[in-house]
Amino acid sequence: MKQIPTKWKTKRLIVADLRKEEIHHVQSLYEKGNYIHQWDGGLLDEGFVKRCYLEGDLPPGGRKKTLGFR
Repeated sequence: MKQIPTKWKTKRLIVADLRKEEIHHVQSLYEKGNYIHQWDGGLLDEGFVKRCYLEGDLPPGGRKKTLGFR
């Protein structure tokens, strides 16, 4: 199965797997988008990034070993 590479870049962006030391910073970025909940009715998930990194955010039958959080 063809998968997205673990690291790739463009002229202005580098995309790579999340590292443990980046969790806090990425959570902060996620929280800056909190305004969207006024339209989607969702709630801010203060542990979203850490949970996704440690446990994964998988569909039914998904496997964490093939999950990459970028």
